[in-house]
Amino acid sequence: MMIRKQISIEARNESTLKREARRRGISESAIIREFLDELESRTHASAWEAASAAIGSVQSTPGENLSEHHDDYLYGPIVQ
Repeated sequence: MMIRKQISIEARNESTLKREARRRGISESAIIREFLDELESRTHASAWEAASAAIGSVQSTPGENLSEHHDDYLYGPIVQ
């Protein structure tokens, strides 16, 4: 679904927008939509890269196995 928008651009961008639309044979609106799609894609990729970089970046003390003893760290050791 398309939503109609009226936008204002800087005068310095007018010739760039017209030239690019003419060169590619598409409307000025299509140029703006493609730019927004690319911006959204890059933003999503950046968020994914940041999350991926965090995975495995937390180091435990040597000898500790957090995956096996996570309950002990959260709730304390079980007294038997």
